[in-house]
Amino acid sequence: MTVSLETHRTEVERLLNLADEKRQTRSSVLCPLSEALGRRLVRDVLAPGDLPAFDNSQMDGFAVRSTDLRPAETAPVTLPVSAPIAAGAAAVSLAPGTAAPIMTGAPIPAGADAVIPIERTRPGDFSAPDVTFDTPAPPGQYVRPRGDDIRAGAVLMPAGTSISVAGIGALTGAGLTSVEVEPRMRIAIISTGDEIANGQIPDSNSAALAAASAEIGTQVDRFICADSPAEFAAVLDGLDHDLAITIGGVSAGAYEVVRQVLSPLPDAWFDHIPLQPGGPQGHAVRDGLPILCLPGNPVSSLLSFELFIRPGLARRCGQVAPDRPSGTAPLAEPLTSIPGKLQVRRGTLDEHGQVQVIGGAGSHLLAAYAVATHLIFLPAEIEELAAGDTVTWWRIAAL
Repeated sequence: MTVSLETHRTEVERLLNLADEKRQTRSSVLCPLSEALGRRLVRDVLAPGDLPAFDNSQMDGFAVRSTDLRPAETAPVTLPVSAPIAAGAAAVSLAPGTAAPIMTGAPIPAGADAVIPIERTRPGDFSAPDVTFDTPAPPGQYVRPRGDDIRAGAVLMPAGTSISVAGIGALTGAGLTSVEVEPRMRIAIISTGDEIANGQIPDSNSAALAAASAEIGTQVDRFICADSPAEFAAVLDGLDHDLAITIGGVSAGAYEVVRQVLSPLPDAWFDHIPLQPGGPQGHAVRDGLPILCLPGNPVSSLLSFELFIRPGLARRCGQVAPDRPSGTAPLAEPLTSIPGKLQVRRGTLDEHGQVQVIGGAGSHLLAAYAVATHLIFLPAEIEELAAGDTVTWWRIAAL
């Protein structure tokens, strides 16, 4: 029977949970940091050493002993300048009564406990033989102490953390080159239809869905199956994946191979949802494999993935921002919609912040979808919208 969009979304989430449970039964993966962005840690990562590993300067200036500058409370103090200390230099000592030019990140010399920025000195020149200070310096001024960020053995990142750009930096800064992460979600995308199997129509559907799945960090394999129940069942029998997504074969036609094979299963459902494009939908579980069944028209399948599968899949893949950016804007032109169905159009936002719709409502208009930056949602209860009426949008591409 026909179900609501929310009910269908709930069922998709249930099957994605099953897929995630299958994934969790596989072993973790030792992943190089160069490939770890967006992956999720399986156990706590402990800092192998102090970070920073040594006391270092926060500023370009002069390293000093704060006791040498105490007289500056009443009169300027002038100190002879010792050898400069560059970032990357070996640790040295600072003789009492001297000041050492020091660069940002350079190790604080033994005996020094403060840094005076060069702009607070006279003559404000690293090449001068001596330097004058007009004020004292408290101990620790502009010194980054060893372990200030994290101490050796402390939890650098807890298990379950999705590794972000900053996380890559922190892990690298701690001296790590790889981390143990969850295995990628393995997805089989199966396009059905004789017209695809015999090459009459290019398989654009699975190409688009494979790209959309890989974009959020899944491992994808593509399959093509003719309108043969035996062939489709054989493809399913050969899968070793966490989730299967089928394309086509779910309507009420004579060659609906997906529906024919899966509908007898006790957990199967095939019918329509109040959505245009993308009304025909289905799902099933076969031998423990969750299967999400999408319609065969290219816009319908891609929209179905965007609306129902991508958000939950992205969350399970550890994406930092799994949901598409969204908002509202006025229409630039009037539109009509199908009563009783949520209609999803494709378009852009113009320089005035208005929604410009691209192409028609048809489920075959993939070229218009390709240049759209936004999905435009026309509510099911509204049949006509005037220019200036407010609609909701999702941003699906960079502006």
